[in-house]
Amino acid sequence: MTVALSFSAVQCRDRNFLRLVSNIPRAMRLGPGYLELQLTESVAMNDPETAACILERLGRLGVRLVIDEFGTGDSSFDDLRRFNIERIGFSSFGRGICTCEADRAIDGAIISVSKSLGLRRLAEGLEPSDPLAVSGGAGLR
Repeated sequence: MTVALSFSAVQCRDRNFLRLVSNIPRAMRLGPGYLELQLTESVAMNDPETAACILERLGRLGVRLVIDEFGTGDSSFDDLRRFNIERIGFSSFGRGICTCEADRAIDGAIISVSKSLGLRRLAEGLEPSDPLAVSGGAGLR
């Protein structure tokens, strides 16, 4: 079982954040790789250099890292390569109401790039009637 925790931007900026997170697996009696830390894109993008350093150190501790809400802020595909992350979560741009080609293209690009980088993906908001969901393009997990 994996335990997933989300932290706010304020918590992530705390000078004791790294120490706090590194103590969680032992306190919860979790083996390496069973703690998943979910950071929203905005948390990671607020200070990308510091975020990259913290994410690298947490990765070395065995914490699985996730950038959630990818594509809703200022991140770029380059950030997927730079950050030591395992999975991205993103909200589908084509949520069933708007089925325009541009929205499907954006979803497809996020899926394709993350897949090429070996990242697991969680697409939120896809309906079974959506072309990406029907074709298996959502790539859940």
